[in-house]
Amino acid sequence: MSKIGRVCKKREINCICGETYNIQKIKSHILNVHKKKNGDEYDEEYCKILFKHIDIEKLIKEYQNGSSVSDLMNKYGLLFHDINFLFKVKKIDKRNISDVHKTKIYNERIKNTIIKKYGVDNVSKSNEIKQKKINTMILNYGRINNFSDKEILKKAKNNVNYEKSWETLQLKLKEKYGVDKITHIDFVKEKMSITKKNNYINSSDEKKKQIKKHMGEIRKLIKHRFTSKIQTRINNILNDFNYEYTSNKVIGDFNFDIIFKNKKLLEINGDYWHASPIKYKPNDIINYPGGLYLTAKEVWNRDEKKRKSVEKEGYEVFYLWETEINKMSDIEIINFITKNIGL
Repeated sequence: MSKIGRVCKKREINCICGETYNIQKIKSHILNVHKKKNGDEYDEEYCKILFKHIDIEKLIKEYQNGSSVSDLMNKYGLLFHDINFLFKVKKIDKRNISDVHKTKIYNERIKNTIIKKYGVDNVSKSNEIKQKKINTMILNYGRINNFSDKEILKKAKNNVNYEKSWETLQLKLKEKYGVDKITHIDFVKEKMSITKKNNYINSSDEKKKQIKKHMGEIRKLIKHRFTSKIQTRINNILNDFNYEYTSNKVIGDFNFDIIFKNKKLLEINGDYWHASPIKYKPNDIINYPGGLYLTAKEVWNRDEKKRKSVEKEGYEVFYLWETEINKMSDIEIINFITKNIGL
């Protein structure tokens, strides 16, 4: 007899009528005495007696949270048919095999079993399983995997509808996460940011210098070849009002957004690229493309150095931030320029 059986056999329960019975005899007692008296109320009465010393709501909640019937039998010392009876009375839907496999408790149990047996949390990561797969492929096909055969690889590529696959992926991403690219998912962006940050922090000083130099060259290239949306808006407003200006002009070692003939400069600062003080604190780390990490304070110091370098040449610098521009009308922008630039 199992441990559960021994526990249940010895357990005695007080009936509502005052008599004491072994758990295995209480049911026949209720059937013969209380069912005749209470009729349809028998099931509820039996539940009250059988589970008198058990928190039924807690037991049901544990089951709904993923505990198996076996877990509940071991924990509460109940028999299988008694738990089934309880679920039937309380109208609790029992899980099927598919439902069981979706529970957190089941997956944790499987994971722990795999770790104990193979030393990894996924069977596919096990060297033993990897080798078995390789041996099977070699035995059946004479190669490690089908795609090592150039003809099979070529055929597979030709049969892939990349446009359809991309549309399907975008549809699934939009349904599940509300985005059309994996890199736009918040937890993915956060994970990528942490990885890039750690890679940068763990790099040697020489590597960091190379990255910063490389990013400096990229920024210059972007400045010369591309104009941001907010700067394009400013340029269009200036054109509408026939202002004379030059865009993206290099003075010394730095590129400036808008330059006027009276030696006044207007910098159009994006909140992200220039670490807006409204959104960032001095020690906040900005994750720039290409693996470059700078604190907001470092970004401010860089822009301050840029400003001072051009002031030595007799220029006066004014700033418009992305947040401000997005709130301003075209007339408000022209008023700002007229007041500060004075043209």
